[in-house]
Amino acid sequence: MICQPPSGCSMKPKNCGRMNDPEVTQDSLLDGKIVLQQPSRGYRTAIDSVLLAAAVESSNGEQITDFGVGAGAVSLCLAWREPMFRIVGYEKSPELADLARANISANGLGDRVSIEEADLLESRQIPEGEFDQVVSNPPFYDAETGTRSSDAGRNDALRLSDHDLELWIRTAAKALRHHGCLSMIFSAERVDVLFRSLGTRFGGLRLFPVWQRSGSPAKRFLLQARKGSGAESVILPGLTLHQADGAFTAAAEDVLRRGAAIKFRAS
Repeated sequence: MICQPPSGCSMKPKNCGRMNDPEVTQDSLLDGKIVLQQPSRGYRTAIDSVLLAAAVESSNGEQITDFGVGAGAVSLCLAWREPMFRIVGYEKSPELADLARANISANGLGDRVSIEEADLLESRQIPEGEFDQVVSNPPFYDAETGTRSSDAGRNDALRLSDHDLELWIRTAAKALRHHGCLSMIFSAERVDVLFRSLGTRFGGLRLFPVWQRSGSPAKRFLLQARKGSGAESVILPGLTLHQADGAFTAAAEDVLRRGAAIKFRAS
């Protein structure tokens, strides 16, 4: 991922339920507003989850689903920022699903966020047309290229084949109501694969680049798309994370520490 959370803190690992690796760290997001237990090894949450949650536009009473919820970072940040949202997270790993439930309880969000175990590549496990929005931080990298990690959980979190990415998108389309919104964060190096996967199922694409520093290529982008929309696509101004000295920009601080929303508009 891009980098570690700006306000994360590591404490002595604790035991946690059904985790195969009994060691987890207790960290924080949004400058301590959210506490997050996550595995001490393998895939660990970075600021991508905070950025994605900030990009979801609010609308009272909407039903949201978080595809590939992991330890729950996106859902937790989103529920903290938007008190009217009701969120259902889907996660393939029973161990991570248990950890997400523990995090939801620890943050007092059990009345608005729930977790279901399901494989997102098996669309029959996901209800049809039930959600107004799908949010997803899917695996970025091609499962068939590059160096694989010796940690199986990290591989599952980071790598997805072109075929499986299309299945992931197809399942998202199935879960959404007509003109429902898909919000994602993804790697710029596979943007062509993502666009092919979106196909004719989604339109009205809005792309929001995320730059490490001014003048550098964007390695990540946020995306919103509407199921069945015929609207034109737009590339938005985006967000620069770091100043020349490495400190976060004021705009990044607002999002990452204070929980400000990212506005998906061209002006």
